[in-house]
Amino acid sequence: MKTIQEIYKNYRNLLLHNAALAQDHFLFMGQPDESPFLLNGGKVHINVLGLFRVTEKAVNMFLEQIHNIVPGSDQEEIIKKK
Repeated sequence: MKTIQEIYKNYRNLLLHNAALAQDHFLFMGQPDESPFLLNGGKVHINVLGLFRVTEKAVNMFLEQIHNIVPGSDQEEIIKKK
């Protein structure tokens, strides 16, 4: 827990985090089964729970195929050098 708190303290930057969205574009807590991105008057509103759902699905799909994707990739070569 101490390590997590140290990472949070050193890398979480509220000013940068909150500035990552353009003016009048918002994060909101919608329903997980709803679209992650909604347009409202030309502005993008991000449903955090919907985004989490599709992100989790994408990561799981990647992990199912990781043995076909990573071997021989540029990223694997970078990891080997570290």
